[in-house]
Amino acid sequence: KTDIGLTILCYSYAVRELCLHYKRVVPTVIKIVYDAKTRQVRAQYGYERLKSLSDCETEIRCRMWFDEIRTNNL
Repeated sequence: KTDIGLTILCYSYAVRELCLHYKRVVPTVIKIVYDAKTRQVRAQYGYERLKSLSDCETEIRCRMWFDEIRTNNL
């Protein structure tokens, strides 16, 4: 159980780092499906916002703004 959680966390981090390295948009949604029989991982990516910015706390909105500025090298 712990190994799968750690694998998923590492996978998510690796996807983020690869996107930043190649100057691509980082997915906002990653759906990871693990098939225990075949021991394979399948992933689907999405770029939509899960909730509106007005629903987010101020700190989260500031962090999102900072990440966007950093990503676009402004």
